[in-house]
Amino acid sequence: MIIAYEIIKNEYVKINACFDYQRVVKLPDEINGLMVEELAPYAFSDKEIEIKNCMLWRSDELAVEDDVLPPRICGNKLEEIVIPKSVKKIGRYAFYGCEELKALTMHSTTIDLGNGIFMGCNRLNNLNIIVDESVRSSLHELLLMFCHSLKLHYYVTDPLSGKNELKYLLVFPPYYENNDENTPARITFRDLHGSGLYYRNSFANTAFKIDKYDSLFAHAVANEEESISMELALARILFPAGLKENDKEKYMTFICEHISSLSFSLHEFLNSSICSLNDIRNLLMEDYFNKEMLSVVIEKSAEIKAQDLLSLCMDIKKARFLDKSENVRKRRFEL
Repeated sequence: MIIAYEIIKNEYVKINACFDYQRVVKLPDEINGLMVEELAPYAFSDKEIEIKNCMLWRSDELAVEDDVLPPRICGNKLEEIVIPKSVKKIGRYAFYGCEELKALTMHSTTIDLGNGIFMGCNRLNNLNIIVDESVRSSLHELLLMFCHSLKLHYYVTDPLSGKNELKYLLVFPPYYENNDENTPARITFRDLHGSGLYYRNSFANTAFKIDKYDSLFAHAVANEEESISMELALARILFPAGLKENDKEKYMTFICEHISSLSFSLHEFLNSSICSLNDIRNLLMEDYFNKEMLSVVIEKSAEIKAQDLLSLCMDIKKARFLDKSENVRKRRFEL
């Protein structure tokens, strides 16, 4: 990858554009000894930008012959980006129109977020945010930039190992609003649809509040499609940090009452590497699931051809509900 950049006040680097044949971008945290602290306006949009006065940095041995650069990574050429902790500011419309952008990794300490930075990023539904819970966070502001459904992987950094560990997997439902005007009275009525905005406001100042998030599940059930509510409940059960017993009861009750939808969501989570077969095993070993429910999960898993899930569920059903007298009869017959 080649990066066009400027040095600002001899103090830090601002990235103006990136060039490569790849669609996944992992930005460096420093260039030539200076920290990368800013992404320029329109840096990854397909709007033409001026780079004549920029310097070039190469991340590998990719050569530039006759001053011909590789294609600029912008617009539909960008599918995933990782923004380092060093970045403090993202300029306006930095990702405008990146319609193929599907995954974003960044830190909550990137506080200065410009206008419309993710406008047109309608397929960006997976956010990986490393949150520093001890300082001001941009997470609330970031979530409000999206109206469509989101999956948020909420990471915190372990102070001993320095590794980023997944604390919450959170589903944020979609929402939209209409502003209808009563013309004679010139009164505007705001008509809000969906539960997504309520979920995006699960904050006190800039700190995320998991108990407030969990308290909103009834809104999701009343306003969202069954599949979204199932994903929301499943995510909290599989990653239960901070989950109170009464909220767990609500989530599990919904899952059991809509057991025919469970297989599809579990299959999607597996395919997206959100959870493992062992996570699903621990879930289905819960006493909430009886023999008949497991039979439904097995039937639906077979219908959608989820072979790994099907085999797992059959093993669990056998382990939990094998008729001991039947097992004795089988052994006698073998003798």
